[in-house]
Amino acid sequence: MKKKRLYVIGNGFDIHHGIRSRYADFEQYLKENDSWLRHKLEKYLPVEHLWSDFESALECLDPDDVLWGNINSLPSYGAADWKDSGYWDYQLSVSQDYDLLTKEMKKRFTEWILQVRQFPTCVHDRMVNIARDAQYLNFNYTDTLERVYGIKEERIVYIHGKAVDTNSSLVLGHARDPKTIPPRKKKAPKDEDDDTGDWRVDEAERVIDDYWKENYKPTRKILQEHAAFFTGLKDVEEVHVLGHSMSPVDMPYFRAISEYINRDVVQWYVSYYNFNELQPKRMAFKDIRVSLSLVTFDKLPALYSPQLLLFNEVATRMVLQPEEATIV
Repeated sequence: MKKKRLYVIGNGFDIHHGIRSRYADFEQYLKENDSWLRHKLEKYLPVEHLWSDFESALECLDPDDVLWGNINSLPSYGAADWKDSGYWDYQLSVSQDYDLLTKEMKKRFTEWILQVRQFPTCVHDRMVNIARDAQYLNFNYTDTLERVYGIKEERIVYIHGKAVDTNSSLVLGHARDPKTIPPRKKKAPKDEDDDTGDWRVDEAERVIDDYWKENYKPTRKILQEHAAFFTGLKDVEEVHVLGHSMSPVDMPYFRAISEYINRDVVQWYVSYYNFNELQPKRMAFKDIRVSLSLVTFDKLPALYSPQLLLFNEVATRMVLQPEEATIV
C-alpha cells in the first residue's frame, strides 16, 4: 500500500535544477533592467541581507530614511528661489520612492519570475526522486513540478501564487503585521518658521506609512483561504521538505501542517544545502512541536537517482502517463 506523502517545495528545489531563482539573480536582473529601482532598494534596505533574505530585508525599512532622503525637495517657505511647486514637490518625491519600493518592485519581481521560467537545458539531468501521486505545497512561483515532473496541477497548492503572466498575483512580503507597529515619533524635517510642524511632511508621512501594509505577507489570510488543504492532511504519513529554508516568515505554514497531521508518528525528510542550515531547522521543528527523532536530514543531491536520467527521453510525455506509474 502506497504511503500518503506531502511534499513542501522551496526555492532550493528550483536552484537544484539549475534555475536562476536566487534573490541575487533578481539583483542581477534589476542591474540589467532597472538600475534605479535597485539603487533605491539598496539605499533604504539593509544591503547585507537584501539579496540573500529579501523578504526579511523588506521588514527593515526605516520610513524616516525615506523622509530625510527627500529633504532636498522640501524648500523653506521663505526661500529666495521659492516656487509654488514647493507646496507638493516633497510629497511627490516621497510618493515616487514609495511606489518604487512597493508597486514597481512587485511588478519587476513578477517580470523576473516569468523570465526564470525559461528552464535551462540541464533541468532534466537534475531531477530527483519524488512521488507523482503525492500532495504538494509549493512555495515557488514557478511551475517546475508541472513542466518538468508532469505533476498534475490539481495536486499542487501554489501557496504564494503561480507566475503565468504579468498580471499574476504573487505574494511577496515581510512578516511584520502592520497592526502591531506602534506609532512612531516624528523625526522628519520641520519648517524652520513654524514650530507646529509642516503639513507637507505630515502628508508625506501618511504616504510612506502605507509601506507596511502594501508589502505585508498576509499569512493568516492565506491559511484561511487554504483551510481545506491543511485540514485534509490528517492521513499524511510522510512529509518531505525539499529546498525550503523553513525561515521564520513561513513558519505559520509549518505550524499548520504540524497541527493537522499526526505529529507523533509522521516521518519528516528534510533537505539542506549546507551544515549551517541544520541548527535553525532543528529549532524550527522544536517550534512546531515535532520530535527530532522523527526527522531525517539529507542533502538534496542525495535524493538524486541515476535511473531518473531516463526521464530525459520521456519527460515531455510524463504528463500523458497513467497516474499509477508513480515515481517513488
